[in-house]
Amino acid sequence: TQIYKNEMELLNEFKKYVNRKKIKNKQDKNNFKSKKQSKEKNTKKEYKLQPSKYTPESPIYIPQSPST
Repeated sequence: TQIYKNEMELLNEFKKYVNRKKIKNKQDKNNFKSKKQSKEKNTKKEYKLQPSKYTPESPIYIPQSPST
């Protein structure tokens, strides 16, 4: 019975560990989302403020328009 008791304790410890991991992963995901959103907001602002930065992309788009 001693072995069995230890196994149960081990299992409980493992469950605790897994739950902590799950919670942490969820928090990390949320952090990542909020960081990503704030980053997107920043780039949108940048685009509005400095459109000159994005002009090199325009020659890429021009060749596509005759083909359509």
